[in-house]
Amino acid sequence: MVRRRRLIKTVGTLGAVGITGTASASDRDKKISATEIGIYEEVAELLRKGKTEEARVLLDKNDVRYVISTNQQGNEQSSSISPADYYNEGNSSVHASLVHVEDDRWLATGVANLRWGTNNWIQGSNVINDGFSLDWDNSHWTSPNRTRENITYGVHKEESVPGNPTIEASIDDYARYGIGGEVDYKGQVEPKYPDFTVNLQTDILRTDPHPEVGVAFRYKHTYAATGIKSSLSFTYGPGVVINVPQLANHWKLSESVDPE
Repeated sequence: MVRRRRLIKTVGTLGAVGITGTASASDRDKKISATEIGIYEEVAELLRKGKTEEARVLLDKNDVRYVISTNQQGNEQSSSISPADYYNEGNSSVHASLVHVEDDRWLATGVANLRWGTNNWIQGSNVINDGFSLDWDNSHWTSPNRTRENITYGVHKEESVPGNPTIEASIDDYARYGIGGEVDYKGQVEPKYPDFTVNLQTDILRTDPHPEVGVAFRYKHTYAATGIKSSLSFTYGPGVVINVPQLANHWKLSESVDPE
């Protein structure tokens, strides 16, 4: 699915393990919007697929305002993670971005790239739905259309693993503070699931001409050695809180972006 928006800046922050990212930006007065230059749809699709470098090149080439930021731990962290965690925090990453669409409208996108860990699967272990969210400070930002028509989301599997069920995504109701969603693994898994990318994208309006905060994307991967009947829930305001079942373990990756 597709969503469009425009922004002006490029940030690649690699978090938590001392890896330093890079940032670059141009004079905003010389920038134009993604809609004006006619690349809105193309950029939105690239961002949903997690192709951030391709999106940067296209946005820079056309002098469109944007911000893209990445959080990737950069190493496998199996020592502190249960053998049932399936996807590894150290190998996975999240991206958050804002692209200037037109006037006060921006395209907000969050993407999580889930990578299968090594030696971390136990026969009979169960997965629980993962949670993801895209949220903002509603004193600075608002939705132009708080309906599902203003949301694009989906899951893209990067490989095919015979015999494994489909990974699906769903979203909660649109709230003033953001959007929450779940990734459904369809219960018990086999020794390997495919690596996959989940995305969440929507248009938002900047109501404060000088906002100090932008948007944040969060992903929580949950797991347990035995089946748990309870499920994820969401708390809205301020922001979006992903509530994990009491007996479940989880790891979280998050990233935020601020417009210039």
